[in-house]
Amino acid sequence: AVRAAIEAEDAGELAARLRGGTVTVGDFELEASDLLFDAEDRPGLVSAMEGPGGLIVAVDTTLTPELEAEGLARELVHRIQNMRRAAGFAIEDRIVIYVEGATAELAAVLATHDAYVRAETLSQAVRSGPAPAGAHIERHDVEGVQLTLGVERA
Repeated sequence: AVRAAIEAEDAGELAARLRGGTVTVGDFELEASDLLFDAEDRPGLVSAMEGPGGLIVAVDTTLTPELEAEGLARELVHRIQNMRRAAGFAIEDRIVIYVEGATAELAAVLATHDAYVRAETLSQAVRSGPAPAGAHIERHDVEGVQLTLGVERA
């Protein structure tokens, strides 16, 4: 009888009412400790719940083209930062980045996120084409694209 009364309720409303301490469901008075709540994710969402009748947080996990581009920019920053260390640059050294072999998509990401990439890597410029002699050069596979990245002190 208790289960039938609970199932007849709207789960969201029931959880909200439980914040008051007790709730009447059908002919029964229940406390939060009498019930077990479980959140079920909808497609494209991931959720977590804090305690019975508590806070539920859901995060949209849909990857938009903008989020994918931002992720790619962050991946390039990570690789360039590792190259700075491998080249022995000081933290405060300003650099110039060279990118050879970028696809149109990758070039668009670099153009869109140019200010972010330059700020995070202390770069004065991101240039398309081969790096000059003396630059620290590495080959990278970025999302299936073979790139040659170069860094040199500015």
